[in-house]
Amino acid sequence: MQERKIVHKFYSKQSDFLKAKDKYVCFAGGIGSGKTHAGATFAAKRLLENPETVGFIGANSYKQLNQATLKKLFETLDDWHLDYIYNRKPKWYKSSFDRHDGILSCRNGAQAIVRSLDNYEDIRGIELGWAWLDETRDTKKKAFDVVIGRLREKKSISRDVRITTTPNGYNWLYDMFGDENIKKNYKLITAGSWDNPFLPEGYVDSLNDMYTDEVSQQEVAGLFVNITQGRVYINFDRTASTTKPCPYEPKLGLCHAFDFNVNPMCSVIIQIHGDEIWVIDEIVLKNSYVPEACREFISRYPKPGILQVYGDASGEARTHTTGKGCYHIIRDEYMKFNPHMKQLRRNPPISDRVLNVNKYFENTTKGVAGMKIYIDPRCKSLTKTLEQLSYKENSSVVDEKSATMGNHLTDALGYFIHREFPLRPKGGALHL
Repeated sequence: MQERKIVHKFYSKQSDFLKAKDKYVCFAGGIGSGKTHAGATFAAKRLLENPETVGFIGANSYKQLNQATLKKLFETLDDWHLDYIYNRKPKWYKSSFDRHDGILSCRNGAQAIVRSLDNYEDIRGIELGWAWLDETRDTKKKAFDVVIGRLREKKSISRDVRITTTPNGYNWLYDMFGDENIKKNYKLITAGSWDNPFLPEGYVDSLNDMYTDEVSQQEVAGLFVNITQGRVYINFDRTASTTKPCPYEPKLGLCHAFDFNVNPMCSVIIQIHGDEIWVIDEIVLKNSYVPEACREFISRYPKPGILQVYGDASGEARTHTTGKGCYHIIRDEYMKFNPHMKQLRRNPPISDRVLNVNKYFENTTKGVAGMKIYIDPRCKSLTKTLEQLSYKENSSVVDEKSATMGNHLTDALGYFIHREFPLRPKGGALHL
């Protein structure tokens, strides 16, 4: 093994993770706890120590993979002065691969397959020596099963898997690593955001200000907690949010947020008043579609001023009946208003949307500083949905049938809030 000067410093939890001898180790930590740094260091060490084997580096999504996981890995490899190329055929030796999309190749002969874990089927039929899986909180257990099924490279010095992630309730990660009856060769290391001594001053306090107390236990403390039991919008209180009238203010323009469902076709109309989100109206139309919802909006607000449109990523897909996507139809209907289309390109996890909406309802209910949500009393269907919608028993899955109107109005509200006020800091969490 070549001697390399490691310029990064590690605190105790990161060191425990890197020194662990167990076959499967999970570093479950709060935002900014240095999870990805520790995972990148593990991967770099494997690339240096065991170049005869092929490794695997994966993250829950391509966005996570490119914006955080690989960014930190490349920084680590650069600091260690290890020459590498990515997505290109190596010039130093004959590669093990014919195509090099998603292949990391190092000068010393080490190679690793880099994939999004939502495409885990792509790694079937290969042999791996080690694997690092980053931010697996929303990853399917099947992806993990496929990866460990590939760990059979005979030249590997240690066929092991390292996971770095923030927890997400009592999911399969808890069953495998957090249960009191944890299996042999499985190890869990937990760290709170505050454990990382290299974070900027005040960063942890800013995180705690973002989340409810329950969510802070998960996102900041890095603990497995149940935040998906009973009512979905547990922090919504009718008295706090709906007794205040939210009249239309023409000078502020309007935000029209859709959920693209046919029966009923649901949308909410919103204005932002400083640090207050006002849901001033709702549109619920049975056996209708997007054009009818747009025309109903125009009948109520013929001069909306600046008009912004929100909705989920499915609105880009073309329909069989019109040959146009929902957003295309909306542009046509609202052409004279020159609408600003602010649709989501990729839907966020449902849990993120719910946590975010709950955070602002908590601010409203408790009367504390921060963004608040108020709902005009005329929005009776939205109010009823917020009170009725619940999770399926012993599950983190939203039971759409638990509310009379389903979850369509709350989804529309959630898409707007996620687009304008995302749960996680812009640019992703700090990974130090």
